[in-house]
Amino acid sequence: MEDTSFEAEPSAPRKSILHDYIWSILSSAGDSGMISDEVRAEMLIRFGVRSYSSTTARFKEMYDRGLIDYVGRRRGLSRRTQRVMVALPRRADGFSLKEIDRAIAQIKYKV
Repeated sequence: MEDTSFEAEPSAPRKSILHDYIWSILSSAGDSGMISDEVRAEMLIRFGVRSYSSTTARFKEMYDRGLIDYVGRRRGLSRRTQRVMVALPRRADGFSLKEIDRAIAQIKYKV
């Protein structure tokens, strides 16, 4: 019996790669930010990522890590409003300021 997950793996980028892709797209948008529809279109154009869920599932993770923030709402292709996302600054080591603060608090308070 063959394990098909090994065959599929090269075509599906890892989460950390997707985070980098999304962050670079949002970073290039500047302060005006982008909505989900725009990010997904850029993911396809720039990196060939077609999967809806591979992209949209990363938004919450990135928000929780302090890599992106929500700054408003705009209408998407479906005419429904979507949150506008902007990239937050990253340190040279790739960590967000929120992640660094969280690590310091864990050490300080032994959480």
